[in-house]
Amino acid sequence: MDGFESRMIERFRALCCRRAAWAAVCLLMGLAAAGCAKDKVSVAPEGLSEVTIYSLPQGAIVIFDGTKRGWTYAQNPLVLKGVPYGWHTIRVSLPTYVLRIDQVRLERLKTDVRIRLSKKSFGRLTVVVDPPGAEVFVDSRYYGKASPAVDVDSLPFGEHTVFVRKKGFLSERRNIVVERQFHRAYRLRLKAKE
Repeated sequence: MDGFESRMIERFRALCCRRAAWAAVCLLMGLAAAGCAKDKVSVAPEGLSEVTIYSLPQGAIVIFDGTKRGWTYAQNPLVLKGVPYGWHTIRVSLPTYVLRIDQVRLERLKTDVRIRLSKKSFGRLTVVVDPPGAEVFVDSRYYGKASPAVDVDSLPFGEHTVFVRKKGFLSERRNIVVERQFHRAYRLRLKAKE
């Protein structure tokens, strides 16, 4: 390598060092202006929280991060201890009310979560059963015998359980979803008992 090439490489390295230094200074000035200086950096808290869950109306089933944890009552709300800080999913359901799913962030030793359920009903459902004459239940409520279908109106949108039974046949249970202002038909075929 001749002298000219080595001088050009040295100038290029110096230029890169100056640009890197300038970029670092700009970054530090931006952080200081944003309030992210020492002792101001936001770090996710670590620790365990105690969560108390209330629902209005009371008696709702609570599923916390995918696990059923119990029911909410005014005199005895659901209390969960040892829950890690951070984001969690709370799913609250009560028959004839709209299923509610909330995301909550825990960052204190004790947190109260109050969930109000809505009774707005928009869904409609038809259950068609083969053979006809089977009894149809939705969320444990009897809606009549399917001959061959049963219409169920005014269901809150969200998840529901359909249960169908007929003497001499195996019972059928299916989890279904009712959507807003939507009519869906479910067809169930019962198998004869052997």
